[in-house]
Amino acid sequence: MPKDDAFPTAVLPPSALTGRKTRKTLDSQKKELVWPDNLEEALLEALRFYQPRSATGRPLRRFTKRNCFIAEHIRVRTGKERTAKQVGSRLQQISASSKDPELLEMITRRYYGPSSSETNYGSPTNSSRLSSPVITPSLTSIIDEEGDDCDDASHLAIFDVTESPFDQIQLNVALSTTGISAHLGLDAEIMSHGCDLILTVDNPHLSPVSHGLSSARTLPDLPIASLSGRVPNVTLFSSLLDPTIACFCAFTVYYDNSIFIHTEKTSLTSFPLPSGSVKYTTPLLPGFWGKLILKSDIDRYTIVQDIAQESTMQKVDVVAERRWLSFTYGFESTATTSAFPPAFRADPSSFITPEQHIPISSPSLHPSFLQFQTDPPFLQHPNSLYPCQGICVGGVPETLDFYEQSSPHNTKTGHFVPFID
Repeated sequence: MPKDDAFPTAVLPPSALTGRKTRKTLDSQKKELVWPDNLEEALLEALRFYQPRSATGRPLRRFTKRNCFIAEHIRVRTGKERTAKQVGSRLQQISASSKDPELLEMITRRYYGPSSSETNYGSPTNSSRLSSPVITPSLTSIIDEEGDDCDDASHLAIFDVTESPFDQIQLNVALSTTGISAHLGLDAEIMSHGCDLILTVDNPHLSPVSHGLSSARTLPDLPIASLSGRVPNVTLFSSLLDPTIACFCAFTVYYDNSIFIHTEKTSLTSFPLPSGSVKYTTPLLPGFWGKLILKSDIDRYTIVQDIAQESTMQKVDVVAERRWLSFTYGFESTATTSAFPPAFRADPSSFITPEQHIPISSPSLHPSFLQFQTDPPFLQHPNSLYPCQGICVGGVPETLDFYEQSSPHNTKTGHFVPFID
């Protein structure tokens, strides 16, 4: 995967914003940079997400555990550990070297008002601008006053759980595949300060099937306090996908299964396992999760997670990225009467299908992914007899089929390899 695709650099390109680059290393033997590009991007991303709320409307006197929040976000986003003290030192360096007014504003601002439009949440332009007056005391005093100790309390309420009307929530997850049948497994690791989802996608027979939802699963009684502790990680275990092919995740949020709300791209990191399976990890909707989990009508929201191939193809008339798997997440609050059968609960017919789901253009998506929105109506993959069809209305496809009608199976490796050039 190219270095520039490690994180959505369209949000805050670090080289253009932070000014002086630090070359300090962690160890004289390993020569590992303290702040390589991907960690600095995660730092800036966390700085943008950090939004303490003032109950009185007055500017806050201090940044409550901000460095701890950023350090935790870096760990979740990259798998690398950086201390709150290291974060504070880097923020101090950035404040001294950066000439970007918006970045300096994010470092110094003490009150975060609500965004004017929910659909703009996560937008690089809108979410980084203030909706309230700015107070800018000494940069050094702002960064130093927080302190460096991250005790257990710092993990408990990244998002203000008191704003949620529910104590628990049910999560329904449906899997959609193409060309194969697959079994979905669903579990969760629940902690006091967070909740991570664990998905398994496997099928020993690999019998061809048509488009459609292969399976669906339910996790009942998930505590809101854990879900709001931090952005959840999604871990996927599967032996069906080829780990040598780079891929990413595209998240799209809908309201009432039809109204587009938000979209963003995340990296997908793979770890081959001795068993022959592969472990994939990515954060779940990091740019919108903090708002979604506190919604009183969260059961009307749907998340679609597409896993798509990163491609090095250069031809502009060819679709450069294709969807492999699609997961649909639905919610039921404790106040909602379940419409699902008790033995199965997650009803596939209630989820958005691949034919209904249309990824929408977003500044955070990779430019080649946006090619879906702008290419001619019929796009032909070189190894397929079937075109990808899209009828563009006002620049947004009305219908768009990202899938091949059939998908080859690599008999040597046993991996499902849908889109190899």
